[in-house]
Amino acid sequence: MAASLLSRLDGHPVTSILLLRMLFQTVPALNYTLAMSGVGFRAYLTGTILGLPIPIAVYCVFFDCLAKALKIA
Repeated sequence: MAASLLSRLDGHPVTSILLLRMLFQTVPALNYTLAMSGVGFRAYLTGTILGLPIPIAVYCVFFDCLAKALKIA
């Protein structure tokens, strides 16, 4: 999956980065790969801004539900 997204990086950088960020969030290896890929800063920033809120929201909801289930919140 990641290899196919990375292969499309030149043709559709924003979409590829968005999907990579949704799947791998802030994995250091992804950060290094994107830094060396030659993608422009605007495409990188746009893909990152659009791709990170959904996984972060999922984590927040999950841990909120877990805290409520364990009665620690």
